[in-house]
Amino acid sequence: MIDIALRTLLCSGTTLQSEGLIDCSAIGSIQQSTSDETAPPDRIMYYRTGAEPSLCLNGEADIQTTSFDIECISNSIDLAMLMAAAVKGLNGYSGTVGGVRIFNIDITDHSDDYEPKSSRSEGIYIASLFVEMIH
Repeated sequence: MIDIALRTLLCSGTTLQSEGLIDCSAIGSIQQSTSDETAPPDRIMYYRTGAEPSLCLNGEADIQTTSFDIECISNSIDLAMLMAAAVKGLNGYSGTVGGVRIFNIDITDHSDDYEPKSSRSEGIYIASLFVEMIH
C-alpha cells in the first residue's frame, strides 16, 4: 500500500504534472522496480529498499519506516534535476493517501557513490534521491 501511496504522491503531490515535467498519465512515466521498454525518455523509477517496524512499549508495531530509492531519468541533465527538485517538494509531507496515514517524508540526495539501478546508457542522466517514509 505504501508503494501505491508514493506513486500517487509523485503524480498529485508534486509539481511534476502541473509544470509539464512528466505526463503522469503516460504509460511508464512513473514505474516501480522495473522499466517498461515503451517508457518515455523522461520518467521516474522508484525502488523499495527497506522497511522497519517501530515497536511500541506494548510490543506492537504501529508505525513503520519504509525507504525508497527514486531515480529521475531524462535525456537532459537540466530536466532530471528539475524533476528531482519537484520530488523534493514532498519533503516534510504528512497526511493520508489512499488509506495510508503518512506521518513524515524525509528526502535527501543520494551520496556520490550511489549506483543507479536503472540501466545506464550514453546520453541518459539520472538524479537520484533517498526517501524515508514514516507511516
